[in-house]
Amino acid sequence: MDQQAIDTGERLDGPALDDVEVLSVSRGAIGAASAEAIDVSVGAVGAVRATTAAIDTAAVGIVVADDATVDTAMIGQILAREVHVERAIAQTVVAQRVTIDGSAMSIFLVAQRIDGNVRTLFDWRGGLAFGLAFGLALGVVRAARRG
Repeated sequence: MDQQAIDTGERLDGPALDDVEVLSVSRGAIGAASAEAIDVSVGAVGAVRATTAAIDTAAVGIVVADDATVDTAMIGQILAREVHVERAIAQTVVAQRVTIDGSAMSIFLVAQRIDGNVRTLFDWRGGLAFGLAFGLALGVVRAARRG
């Protein structure tokens, strides 16, 4: 199994990030990563695409994975089949199943099944209503600019 680790001060030489099966980011930051399994610990990643993603004490822009585990992190968007969240903040979560341990917060949450306690600003109905209202307001503004 091809494995690559990125640590503070370490320069990535060798295979491109897309060629790596297991990628571990610790105390570092990268723009985007794609691998079979990605583990981010005390770091930051712009975009993560993996079959299995583990985010611990990190900031990530977007996570696209089959299984995502998030612990003490800030995430922009999570798109996954299974999400396990513990003490995290996410802007948008879209998943088939979300399991919450401890406390978690999100603005938009769309899931087939949610286990645990999560504080969310909009569920799927609220998000749909917000999107329709925002789209209508944007359409009115554009029409007013043209006319």
